[in-house]
Amino acid sequence: VMPARQVERLIAKAADAVANDVARKWKLSELARISCMSRSCFCNHFRRIMGDSPARYVARVRLERAAELLSLGR
Repeated sequence: VMPARQVERLIAKAADAVANDVARKWKLSELARISCMSRSCFCNHFRRIMGDSPARYVARVRLERAAELLSLGR
């Protein structure tokens, strides 16, 4: 069992990876690997910490980035 702070840091690594490459077709297995967890553990921890499933988080980050670009006229 990992300490809570370590789990939070590992989940943050995956969330940062998504935010830094929104155009990438992220697979659950890739995000879990970034976090050094199995897919099921990753999903459970991600949802608990981030408040959304990984797929919804990726979609939300993409929509937020698109809205940001539109507001800048790009």
